Amino acid sequence: MSAGVLLLSMAGSVALAAIGKEEAPVRASEGSALAPPAVKIAEEARPRASEEGLLGVVLARASVDVVAPASGKLSAVDVRLGDKVSAGGRVALLDLPSSRLELTVADASAREVEVELDRARVQLAEAEEKLARKQSLRAESLASGEDLMTATYQVKLARVQVEAMEARLKQHRGKVGMLQHANAEAELRASFEGIVAARYVDPGARVEAGQPIMRLIAASERFVRFAVPEDKVSEIGVGLPVRVLAGRLELMGRVEKISPEIDPASRMVIVEAGLEQVASALDGVLSGEIARVLLPEPSQK
Repeated sequence: MSAGVLLLSMAGSVALAAIGKEEAPVRASEGSALAPPAVKIAEEARPRASEEGLLGVVLARASVDVVAPASGKLSAVDVRLGDKVSAGGRVALLDLPSSRLELTVADASAREVEVELDRARVQLAEAEEKLARKQSLRAESLASGEDLMTATYQVKLARVQVEAMEARLKQHRGKVGMLQHANAEAELRASFEGIVAARYVDPGARVEAGQPIMRLIAASERFVRFAVPEDKVSEIGVGLPVRVLAGRLELMGRVEKISPEIDPASRMVIVEAGLEQVASALDGVLSGEIARVLLPEPSQK
């Protein structure tokens, strides 16, 4: 397997789409004391073919498919392709009429049990008052032992009734809470700040549980994944600074991860380097974009 084939396997279909695209114009970027800005590369300053470095692909630090939590009709999609979303922001709404109906019924049942519980508590209070009166009368020999025993049993029965109503109410409230959670899940929200990279369905479509609605990628963090020949692995170490040429931009990166094994067919090792630019500089770099990674000269390490 050649190094080029390994990279295609590593990058996936996104990298294939990026290979044939024209160089994008450079966007304005901001400098930072901690993250250097991207540098535009003049045509005469671009590396020669023999110095083009290692082939890599730029990827988003995080990506996720937002999926439907249940089957239903997609009543709204709040974002379009390329829109930025905040963490926790709503991106779509799933219409779950059966779930809403179940919640209404469960809530009504819980309220009915609450009324029955109040009635049982009143009956218990009444039974306890009767028992107290019977005890006073019994102390004055004005009530029989049988009357006192009957009043005692009435109190016990009323207490059991209250406990039963409390248990029923707890059960109904648990069901209401579960249905409220299910209805809340009908609002699909972004798990992190990101950009809509793909939208698979439109409002009005019926979706099944687990079906992807859209794909989000991290808005501000990128890294480059590239293949290093085995004879150059000794030159690579975690923390090593690298130059990354993506389109007409030169970015600065630093090695973060090195694969512990060599691909047996291509004799290459996969390496990942984080890009240190500020978010505005990375706006001009697409996830899946082909890049060239230049290692520092031995004297610069």
